[in-house]
Amino acid sequence: MWDAPLFRRLFYLFSPHPTPHTPHPTSPLPQFPHPTPHTPHPTPHFPTSPFPHLPISPLPTSHFPIHNS
Repeated sequence: MWDAPLFRRLFYLFSPHPTPHTPHPTSPLPQFPHPTPHTPHPTPHFPTSPFPHLPISPLPTSHFPIHNS
């Protein structure tokens, strides 16, 4: 069951009417700035290999067996 005072408090909290806590109830609500489209981050560029301990070589083809159907 709903607690009536709690329900009233929640309804008052979420109501669009200005609350006594609002500093200027007659002023319009502040407009939140719309987020600007973000510039895509550039791809990180590594002057040298970020993993120098890993050898750069293609994987052996035996790791990808071809299943003949």
